Amino acid sequence: MAPSAYLCDGPNEANRSGTCDAPLCDVHARQIGPNRHLCPACLQSHRDTDPQRGLFTSLV
Repeated sequence: MAPSAYLCDGPNEANRSGTCDAPLCDVHARQIGPNRHLCPACLQSHRDTDPQRGLFTSLV
């Protein structure tokens, strides 16, 4: 129930703006670029589709 400081910028074709737009507080917002934030669900789907993620996680 914290105040929302950001909106999720993850992709969502169902929304008119084309982004998820979930309200996010400072704790749950993950910054991925200048003034670009993802909610936990969009962050997970972003990580799953990142081709570089498999490369770096397999080296550890």
